[in-house]
Amino acid sequence: MPIPEGIDVDDPESLGQFIGRALRQRHIRTRRAIVAIPRDQAVLHPLSLPNVPLDEMPSVVHFQITKELPFALEEAKIDFATFPAEAGAENVDVLVAAVRRDVLEHYQAVCQNAGLVLDRVGLRPFANTVAGTHGRASHELGCMLMVDVGPVLTEIDLIRQGHLAFSRAASVSVPVMPAVRVQPYPGQDSEQEAAPVTIEPTEAEQREAVDNLLVEVNRTIEAYRVNDPGATIDSIIVAGSCGIEEQLRREVAERFGAPARIYNPGETLEKLSERGEEMTAFSAALGLTIGHGAEGALHFDFLHPKEPVDLTKVRARRVPVIAATVIVFLLAAVVFRNQMASAREEKRNAIRNEIRKLKDQIDEVEDFEKEIRAGEAWVKREVVWLDQMATVTELFPKTDEAYVTRMSAKDDGTIRLNVRAKVAKKLEELRKRYEEAGPYEAKLSTIKTVPDKGGFTSETSITLTLKSRVVAEAKGKTKSKGKRSKSKR
Repeated sequence: MPIPEGIDVDDPESLGQFIGRALRQRHIRTRRAIVAIPRDQAVLHPLSLPNVPLDEMPSVVHFQITKELPFALEEAKIDFATFPAEAGAENVDVLVAAVRRDVLEHYQAVCQNAGLVLDRVGLRPFANTVAGTHGRASHELGCMLMVDVGPVLTEIDLIRQGHLAFSRAASVSVPVMPAVRVQPYPGQDSEQEAAPVTIEPTEAEQREAVDNLLVEVNRTIEAYRVNDPGATIDSIIVAGSCGIEEQLRREVAERFGAPARIYNPGETLEKLSERGEEMTAFSAALGLTIGHGAEGALHFDFLHPKEPVDLTKVRARRVPVIAATVIVFLLAAVVFRNQMASAREEKRNAIRNEIRKLKDQIDEVEDFEKEIRAGEAWVKREVVWLDQMATVTELFPKTDEAYVTRMSAKDDGTIRLNVRAKVAKKLEELRKRYEEAGPYEAKLSTIKTVPDKGGFTSETSITLTLKSRVVAEAKGKTKSKGKRSKSKR
C-alpha cells in the first residue's frame, strides 16, 4: 500500500497509526506481526568459526564480532544464522548481523502504535535469500544474484550454494508507475487514506534509474570478488514492482551473461501458483514468513537473539564439581566400609550409580572448559585477511610498472603473489618494500622471462609470511628443543 504524503516514516506514532488505519480499512484483524530490518540498518559479517556445540556458539560469535562493530556491543542486538557443515569439519560458516538498539526500539514503537504485538524481527537480505532459494536444491544454485528493487532503496544480494554470501543496499531513486486508486467498498472505514496521485515517469527517467542500478549491481559484484576472486554469476532474480524490473532483468542478463527471471513465488509455493506474478514485490515478506517456522540457528530474530552463556553461570557450574568430588570420596569410603555386608548390596549398587552420574557431570564441565580454551586459541591464531589485503595493495607499485596475475593465501599466515613487471629490478625492489615497510618476511622465486603483449616480460612469485607467525613458530621450536634436551637428561 502506498504511503500518502504527510506520513512521517521516521515517526513511530505517525507511521504506526497509519498502519493501524490501513489494517482496519481492509478488515484485517490479526494482531501479531513480524518485521524485517533492511540492509542499510544492519551490520552484516560472514565468519568462519570453530564448530562448537550450538549452545556455546553465541559466546564465540560475540567475542569475534566485537572487533567488527562500528559501535559498542552494549548498543546493539546481535544474532546469527549458521549453515550446515560437513561431518567432522573443524569450522562452520556463520552469518552474523548487528542492529542498534534504537533501531529495534523504533520498530517496536511502530507496532505498538499500530495496535500490533511484535513476534519477531528478522533481516531483509536473509529473508530475500529464503524466498529466492525456497524449493530449490542448494547445491544446484551456484552463485545467484538477487536484486530487490525499491523506490528509494534497492537491496542487492549474492547467494552462493543457497547461503547469503554478500549484501549491499543501494540508495537509487527509482520512478514508480502510478498507483491504482482503491475504490471504496460498502462498510469501509471512514478513515480511508487517499491513494497518492503520481505522474507516469518518462522513458528518460526510467533509463536513468536502470543505468544507476546496473552501476550499483556491478559495484556489489566487484566488492564480493575481493574475497572470492573470479566468482561468476550463474543465475539472476529481479524482484519489485516499480515498473522497470523487466527492463532491468534483460540488461543484467546481457551484462553478466546469466539467465535472469522476475521473482515469481508461484513457481515454488503451490498456494500462490495462480497469483505469483502479482507478488513480485513481496520477496522479503514471503521469505520472512517461510523462515518464521525455522528453529534455532537457521534464522534471525533480533527480538529474541541467541544469547551467549552467562559467565556467572559457568563459574557456578564449577562449584558443584568440587562438592561432587568430595561426595565421590565420601561415598567411596561408605562403599568400602560396607562392602563385606551382603545385606546392604542393594544400597551399595545405588551409591555406585550415583558416583557414576557425578563423574559424568565432572567430564561434561571439563569438556566445556576444553572447548572454551580451543576457541580462545583459534582466535589468537586468526589472521584478519582484509587488513593484510589492504597492506599488500598499498605497497604494490603502479599498474604501468607491474601487475598481479594470481594471488592466494593460507591459514598459516602466508600470501603468495604471482607478479609480472616490465623491469626485473622492480621485482626485487618490491620484495624489499614488503620486508621494510610491511609486516612480512618476503621471499622471491626465480625471475623468468615470459612473452607479454604489454611489455611485462619479467615474472616471478613473491611469498609473504607474517613476521608475527615466523616469531611464534621459532618460539615453538625453541620450546620443543628445550623439552627434548630435558628429557635426555
